[in-house]
Amino acid sequence: MIVGQEPSSSGLYGAMTFHHTHLEMLARHVISTFHGEGRSAAQTSFSAFKRQLDAHLDAEETWLLPPFERANPSAYDAILAEHARLRASTDLAAAALDTEQIDEHPLHRLVEILCELCHREEEGLYRWAETAIDAHASRAVIQKIEGARLPET
Repeated sequence: MIVGQEPSSSGLYGAMTFHHTHLEMLARHVISTFHGEGRSAAQTSFSAFKRQLDAHLDAEETWLLPPFERANPSAYDAILAEHARLRASTDLAAAALDTEQIDEHPLHRLVEILCELCHREEEGLYRWAETAIDAHASRAVIQKIEGARLPET
């Protein structure tokens, strides 16, 4: 929050929790697409998921986490560690989709790790950000994640 400003509700909590649900749906869609349409279609679905996940993590790391570090350093460290774990899991899932004999375990593990991170962020980071992040940063976060939802051209 900017010193001298009254706390306000930005709507950021709702937007970010909605996007978490959307990311989980996209990750689960990769698995169902693999079952229904095969590896190539699943890779396409995975690319869309990864594009949105990357934008989501980048938005948090650019506009939310730096001020959160000052407010709650240990929670900040935990979230950064979870981001790294999620990125590593995403890489393992992508590699699994690139093999002829796909092992689905990395895809399911990715969904589990994503859900764990979502819960941690919703309980701490997003509740804090709802009243602590200024309007400019809130808009920038939402624009970043919404921009990733647009189809690639």
